[in-house]
Amino acid sequence: MCASHRNESRTSSRAARTRGERPRGTSVERGVARARAQRARALTILGVATWLAMPCVVVRAQPDAPPASDSASDSESASDSDPPPVFHARAVASPAPPLVTDLPLAPFRIVPRRTAESFLTLVPGLFLLNHAGAYHASTVLLRGFDAGEGRDLAVLVHGVPINEPSNAHGHGYADTHFVIPELVESLRVTEGPFAPEQSDFALAGSVEHRLGVRARGLRVQGELGSFDTRRLLLSWAPVGAERGTFAAVDLRDARGFGRHRASTSLALNAGYEHVVSSDVRIALLGFAHFADFDSAGVLRADDVAARTLPCAPSDRAQRLCAYDDAQGGTSSRAMLVATLSWTRPGTRLEQTIWGGWRRLRMRENFTGFLLDPRGDLVDQQYETGQAGLRGSYRATTRALDDRPQHLELGWIARHDAGTTRALRLRASDGAPYRADFDDAIAITHVGAHVAAELDFADWIALRAALRADGFAYTTTDHTEPERDREGERLPFRTTDALGISLQPRGTLRVRFAPWLEWQSSAGVGARSSDAVALSDGERAPFARAIAIESALALGLAEQGAWALDARLAAFHTHVDRELVFDPERARNVDAGASSRLGALASARLRVARWLDVLASGAWTEAFLLAERAEWQDFTSDERLPYVPRWTLRLDVATHHAITIAGETITIGGGLGIGALGERPLPLGRVAPAFALVDVGIVVRWRIVEVGAQITNLFDAGWDQNVFFYPSSFDAGATPSRLPELHAAAGAPRAALITLALLIDESDPLRGIAEEIP
Repeated sequence: MCASHRNESRTSSRAARTRGERPRGTSVERGVARARAQRARALTILGVATWLAMPCVVVRAQPDAPPASDSASDSESASDSDPPPVFHARAVASPAPPLVTDLPLAPFRIVPRRTAESFLTLVPGLFLLNHAGAYHASTVLLRGFDAGEGRDLAVLVHGVPINEPSNAHGHGYADTHFVIPELVESLRVTEGPFAPEQSDFALAGSVEHRLGVRARGLRVQGELGSFDTRRLLLSWAPVGAERGTFAAVDLRDARGFGRHRASTSLALNAGYEHVVSSDVRIALLGFAHFADFDSAGVLRADDVAARTLPCAPSDRAQRLCAYDDAQGGTSSRAMLVATLSWTRPGTRLEQTIWGGWRRLRMRENFTGFLLDPRGDLVDQQYETGQAGLRGSYRATTRALDDRPQHLELGWIARHDAGTTRALRLRASDGAPYRADFDDAIAITHVGAHVAAELDFADWIALRAALRADGFAYTTTDHTEPERDREGERLPFRTTDALGISLQPRGTLRVRFAPWLEWQSSAGVGARSSDAVALSDGERAPFARAIAIESALALGLAEQGAWALDARLAAFHTHVDRELVFDPERARNVDAGASSRLGALASARLRVARWLDVLASGAWTEAFLLAERAEWQDFTSDERLPYVPRWTLRLDVATHHAITIAGETITIGGGLGIGALGERPLPLGRVAPAFALVDVGIVVRWRIVEVGAQITNLFDAGWDQNVFFYPSSFDAGATPSRLPELHAAAGAPRAALITLALLIDESDPLRGIAEEIP
């Protein structure tokens, strides 16, 4: 759930002194034993990966079966006689390695999505929920994980990791609202911790936003919609330049649905890509972003039913009301990125460096006046400077039976330094009266991986990899007392800690036919420790995920007519240190070991250029395990809170050109349906299932494009997040410790109208060429 929120309890004396959390054992003997046991389990998994009963796959086209073209021109150039159908395996977009899927976004832009983050719903089995405001990062549900706002999902933007370690609002918090959505060209998705380049936070998987603009020219776009929603977008992609050359400004403002949900933002993105030679390419990216947003927080179900909230008495107004108008946040970021690519036959080197500044402030109140009569509003602040580099080298040789064999080396180095704090504010005047924590942090992450992909024959290949990550922490706690039993002292303490994690990973691929492949994978993923949860000299523990997955995938196509890709997978993941949201503490807490097993199905159908359908469904059983459970203990009697059993998603996009009086008019339509199953809550309660339907339409003539979108078409009453815990929002009442349902309402039906001018500099009256690939 909301990673708001200190994600791990402090250890030893700091826990009792400042946080009141249960101390965690840190003896050397226990740490060594745990590390040995984890290594033994990982080696066992890699040993059995070759005979898993069910598979996970990425399909590659065969040399004798060229992939079908998605362009209409291919079909037009074909002979008049109908050729016999040609069926073949579909290819992953080059140069994606095994286990990686590239999802192009152009066909599905017509389906309503207004942020870069919202494109994540194209990932099979992934669902987004957001209970804390327009520019608050969403909670991610994926593969049996409540991944919070990034703690279990690694998020990258053009090679740069975005997850923020030791963020006061949540360890691993990942916010991509600084990326203008029209500039995102594709998503690179890796499910599970199986690819060697996946680093910190990639327990459920990783997603990278790849930026680029296919449609060259000038775009001037305005939007106007429900709840006083307004937007102005100016973007320029010079004709004749590379896709990575662009500049865009995005201004947004909205009153928001219901009470206290207003928001405003300004974003600037710019890129420059230059081909130095046939071998060398450089790219520069710059980002600047500022957002201010209000949050309504959560409401008690009994107060909504009794209509006692300070809003109009109607059911709708009560559901969309708020207790505390001090809730909300601000988010700021500035970042520069440079990438060098060097490619020659058989070798590829890529190096990315970045530096930036980041600030986040969030104010939330989940319990009202339950914990303190002055008020329980939490003010979480995070400000850091960031710098890092990330790269890889991939070489191909023919050392085995003259077949191509691949070797990859990768590395990452990152440093974050700044402050992270959580303060309690008085309800009367907003003044801070207590610091839950107030720390200066410096975190250095160094990681590397080596991987070998061995093709033994046309039908079988093995990929083996080993990854190592190390973290060095320095934390200065500014909440120490000025006097203790020994006498006067300075009110701060500095601690240092170090942790290293080894993560073996492997994949076996078997090709049954040119159109059918099977793949089984096993791997270990790791989530680093929150810096402020560590003691001086401690060997920093990692949360470890041991995962196995196996799947079948097929790819069929008829030349120039249609293409079908489908995938069916089964998976199991064990996490030894699960984090579960505790509303009373307004943060995630260690809940022990967890396990989830499930299945995932997805399919994409393309018919020429006029129809694209993407559908997926996932079923998962997720459990909290007993204290001494092992990785092979799949189930228990206690469900993992907030994780739904099933998710469904359907995206349909269609485009068609018609000619009227010699003028070509392009019409497009989009449909998006998302459904989420019941979510278990603490103490046996359940949050109800719901489904949402979104539609969009676009009409274009020459340089003019007009669009309309409706989200939540049937005006379903739904809740973003649901909790079950005690609270008291009446300042004068005696607090009750009886739990009650709390919910953050989802958005009602909303409409949006878009008007855009798409100008090609070389021919202003013609308009920008269509983006559909």
